[in-house]
Amino acid sequence: MTEKLLRLLQVIIIVLFLTSMAYSATGNQTLVLLLPDGQSKNDVKVTVWLDAIKEEGLSVSTIYDKEFIKAVSSGVKLSGVILPDQVHLRASDALITAIHNYVAEGGYVMLIYDFGLHDDKGFYAAKSRFSAMVGVDYAVGSAKAVFGPLVGMAGMMWQLQIPPGKTMDYKGKLLINPVVLQRPQGKDSFQIEQPLLPQMISGYVYGTINYYTYVTTVDYKGAALLVSPEHGLAAGITNYGKGKVLFVNIPLGYFASETDAMLLRGFLYYFGVEMLKLPRLSGFPDARGGLVLNWHCDALEAQNPIGALDRMGVWDRGKFSIHFTAGPDQVNFGDGLGFDMPNDPDMAKCILILKKKGHAIGSHGGWIHDYYGHNATEKNKTEFLKYLILNAETIKAITNETALEYSAPEGNNPQWAMDWLEKQGVVGYYYTGDTGCAPRRSYNDGVMTNPKMWAFSVTPLGIYAVWDEFDVYDIREKDVEKWYYALMDFVVKYRTVRLIYMHPPYAQFHRSVLDNMFARADLYAGEGLFRWYTMAELGQFENSRLNTIWDIIDQGKGNYRFEATHPVDLETMAWLLPKAVYVNKPIIIAGQGTIISDTDNWIVTAKSGKFFKFNATRND
Repeated sequence: MTEKLLRLLQVIIIVLFLTSMAYSATGNQTLVLLLPDGQSKNDVKVTVWLDAIKEEGLSVSTIYDKEFIKAVSSGVKLSGVILPDQVHLRASDALITAIHNYVAEGGYVMLIYDFGLHDDKGFYAAKSRFSAMVGVDYAVGSAKAVFGPLVGMAGMMWQLQIPPGKTMDYKGKLLINPVVLQRPQGKDSFQIEQPLLPQMISGYVYGTINYYTYVTTVDYKGAALLVSPEHGLAAGITNYGKGKVLFVNIPLGYFASETDAMLLRGFLYYFGVEMLKLPRLSGFPDARGGLVLNWHCDALEAQNPIGALDRMGVWDRGKFSIHFTAGPDQVNFGDGLGFDMPNDPDMAKCILILKKKGHAIGSHGGWIHDYYGHNATEKNKTEFLKYLILNAETIKAITNETALEYSAPEGNNPQWAMDWLEKQGVVGYYYTGDTGCAPRRSYNDGVMTNPKMWAFSVTPLGIYAVWDEFDVYDIREKDVEKWYYALMDFVVKYRTVRLIYMHPPYAQFHRSVLDNMFARADLYAGEGLFRWYTMAELGQFENSRLNTIWDIIDQGKGNYRFEATHPVDLETMAWLLPKAVYVNKPIIIAGQGTIISDTDNWIVTAKSGKFFKFNATRND
C-alpha cells in the first residue's frame, strides 16, 4: 500500500469515526449543548441546562467546540444546537464561522445572551459577531446589560409555557412590536376572551419582573417573541440561509440558577417542541395535565371552614394536598389560636377522614405558623428545627405515616429545613420561587441542594394568588373564575401541571366559583385530559422518571426505534411525538402500552414492565 493511499484511508476512517461519533452522541432527534473544549459538565453553568433539559423530557447530548467544527465540516446532521449563556463567553473565529455555516446549511440554533461575545483572547468585538445571523445588532461597544420588563402577546406567552396569571397588561410604548398569536381556546362552557393588550411577565407579590438584556437596534426583521419596551429585542426568530436562529437576549441559565427557571424551561420547550418537533418523555403520568390544589390550614380559624367545605362537597371533588400547622398557637407563644392537635381529638378525626378520601396530608411549617414563618432564618437552626420536627411528628402520630410533602409558612424555606425534610423522605414542597413554573428540582444561589425534592411553585393571578388576597384587594370573582378556567385550558393543552393554593377560611365564601372550577375539571377529566394531583404523587413519579433510560435509534429513511428501560417499572411513562412530523401512528414492538392521540401529539404510554420499545416514522 502506497503512503498516499494509506493517508487517504486514514482520512476516510477519521471522517467515518467523527460521523459515527456525532450521530451516536447527538443524532437528529436530540438537542445538542455546545460546550468549550475542556469544560467540565459538573459546572453549575452546565448542569443547570442539562437538568432542565432532562426535566423537560427532551433527549440531550453535549458536544465540544473541536468536535462541533469537525462535525459541521463533514456534513453531520445535528437536530438543534443550544449556545448557552455564561459558560461560553469566549469563542474563536473558527467556531463562529462553523456556527454560521451550520445554520446557513439548514441547522437550527438557540443562541443565548452572551454566547461568543469575547474572542478567544478575551476581547469584545465592536458588536456581537452573530448580529448579522440574528438579524439585529446587539452587545455594541462594552456590551453593558440593562434591566427591565419583558413583553409579549398572550398566545406567545402560552407557547413559552408562561401560564395565565403570570402576566399583566402592558400599556406603554414599544420599540419593537411582538408577534401576535391567538391563545388556544378551551371548552365552550366558558368563553375566555383574548387579552387585547401586550402582556408583561409578572410575579407573585412583586408585580413586574425585570430581566437583564443587551440593548439592540430596532430594525429587526424577524418574528419578535418577547421585547424589552425601552431596550429592543428580548427574543425572536430569524431565517439565516436554510436554517433558523432563535435568539434569546436573556441570561436563561443565570436566572434559572437563581430561583427563576420559568423562562429557561419555556424556551427549551419552544425550541425543542414548537420549532424542532422533537419527541419527549412526559413529566407527568400518562402525559395527563392537571393541577395541584394545595390547602394551607394555618390555625384554629380553619377548623370550622374545613367542615363547611366538607358540607359543600369540596373534599369529594378531587385529590388535594392539605397541610396543617399543628401547634396550640398561631402568631406568638401562648395566644391559643392554633389547632393544638395533640389535645384535639376532633381535628385528628378530621385529618383521618381527609386521608381516607385520598388527600395527601402534609406538614405546614413549624408548629406556630406566623412565628416560624416570620422568624426562622439560616442562622437560627438550633432554635427553630425543633418546631419543624414537632409539627412533622404530630402529623405523623395522627396519620401513622411520615408526610411526603410540605409547605412553609410565608414560603420561608431555610436550607437547614430543606435538608432535614429531604432526609425524612419529603418529595414535594410548596415554593414561592420560580413562580408559574412546572414542578422541578430548584436551584438556589447556583446550587441544586436537594435533588430528591421537587419544588411546586405557586402560580399567581398577577400579584395575588389566594382568596384572602383576592378579597382584600377587590379582585372580582368573575376574574378569578376566568383565571381558573384558563389555567385548566393551559394545562390540558400542553399536558403540564401547575400549583394553586387556598386557605379554608376564605375559600368557603366562594362556593359558586369553586363549583364551576370543579365542574370544568370534571368535564376535562371525563375526556381523560385532566387530573388533580398531589405533591407526593408527582414527587414520587418524578424521582422514578429520572431512572428511565431511553434512546432513539435511527434506522434510516425517517424510521426510528424508541427503546426504554427502568430498574423497577415503566408504568405510566409516556412519550409525546408531534403529529406534525410523525404523521403515522407509532407501533409498539415490545412491552405493554397504549397509543392515543390529540390534536398535536401521539401519546405512547407504557403500562408495565422494565422494558418498552416502539417504532415511529418521522416525515420532515
